Amino acid sequence: MNKRLVVLSIIILIILAVGLIFLFFRARITGNVITGDVIQDNFSFTKAICQDNYCQDYEIVCINKTLISLKPLTEMARFPDSWQDPRTSEDRDKLCE
Repeated sequence: MNKRLVVLSIIILIILAVGLIFLFFRARITGNVITGDVIQDNFSFTKAICQDNYCQDYEIVCINKTLISLKPLTEMARFPDSWQDPRTSEDRDKLCE
């Protein structure tokens, strides 16, 4: 009975070792490795940027609170001379915060 227990234990250890080796090489082959890129805070949004009564919509792309790109999406729009931007100055000026 002791020989059977030893043989069974060896078989279980071999199966576990083969399984761990398979998992290790599978991760290396597929390239599923966690890097610092996963932690980056990437986001984009659209926003109207105005000067006086002229406004234009932009796509804004940010990574880690740093402006990456600012791409115009529309033509410049002109509002009446009496128009005032209803946003606060903080909301108007904020980009990647």
